[in-house]
Amino acid sequence: MVINPSVPAKTVPEFIAYAKASPGKINLGSPGIGTPGHVAGELFKMMASVEMVHVPYRGGGPVMTDLLGGQVQVLFGSTSLTIEQIRAGKLRPLAVTAAIRWEGAAFYCKCAPLTHSNTCYTSSVILGLGVSPMRRRGPPSSSRPNRQPRPYRSSL
Repeated sequence: MVINPSVPAKTVPEFIAYAKASPGKINLGSPGIGTPGHVAGELFKMMASVEMVHVPYRGGGPVMTDLLGGQVQVLFGSTSLTIEQIRAGKLRPLAVTAAIRWEGAAFYCKCAPLTHSNTCYTSSVILGLGVSPMRRRGPPSSSRPNRQPRPYRSSL
């Protein structure tokens, strides 16, 4: 979850408060209707009870252009779409939508998963099959077995 720096929020609870104070005035951009970013944004709207206008684009490039230009205020985008703009300080990351923060992003994003913002929210996408799962590190509460659940292993 990234926002344009013109949005005064610094955390997810601040963003929710800002969105509730400005119903219908925040534009939520997505790379297209039905994309993971669109679904994640709609789920966030529903779970946080905020009113934002969904603005679908035809791909990540156009939505990123308008997010940087301020026509769109928030985007639930992939790491590959947002990482360079976050590193350059042109976008403000607020949270990751996965249940566990990706450790590879720690060097540019200190944000916590949205589950820590009192929204009980997760949104994940599996983009490929046959890739070995990465070993998780961190507190024991976040560690899980590095394998698929039994019902899914047989079908892969």
